[in-house]
Amino acid sequence: MSQTPRIALTKNRTRQSKLAKVHILVITASQEINTLLFDILSALGFKRIHCELDANNALSLMKRIRFHFVISDLDIEAKTMGPDGFPKLMNGYGFVKHIRGLDSAHNPFVPIVMITHDMRRDDALKARDCGVNSIILKPFEAKQLCDAMREILEHPRIFITADSYKGPCRRIEKRPLPEGLIEDRRVYEVCIVKFPGS
Repeated sequence: MSQTPRIALTKNRTRQSKLAKVHILVITASQEINTLLFDILSALGFKRIHCELDANNALSLMKRIRFHFVISDLDIEAKTMGPDGFPKLMNGYGFVKHIRGLDSAHNPFVPIVMITHDMRRDDALKARDCGVNSIILKPFEAKQLCDAMREILEHPRIFITADSYKGPCRRIEKRPLPEGLIEDRRVYEVCIVKFPGS
């Protein structure tokens, strides 16, 4: 079982210095979304934010840097070599699955937040089965990202390694909904953060 550093996201000098040491990887298909996420994370006090538009570059970074958080867009695309030696296209689900399959030196336990425009029940189950910790629907606000990260940090789930699944435990303890949450989709066993207007 791997533990994520317990860091509350508040404006406290000690906590801010801890946040400044946290490495976050942001991978989306849009420079605008990367910039938005960078600005939000910077405002929260994070300093080591690595933004990528290319999933292959992001995977290379993961082999050099031990990230504490990954924020991935479902819409990313990358070409990778399949086991048959032919190139195959990888989206956000494949990216998460690839991370979960890394050896322990490259931190397959890293918490992963997925952002997406739409999330139907089948998509939520697919994200859960790939090993996503939390899902945020676009358009989103800084508070939503902060709440999702706080939930992951303050209520870490054990990491499961089995033949058919690698990722956080898919059972979610029932707790009161965060303030402002209007829809609870935790029945899908993955936390989807949806606020008014999203």
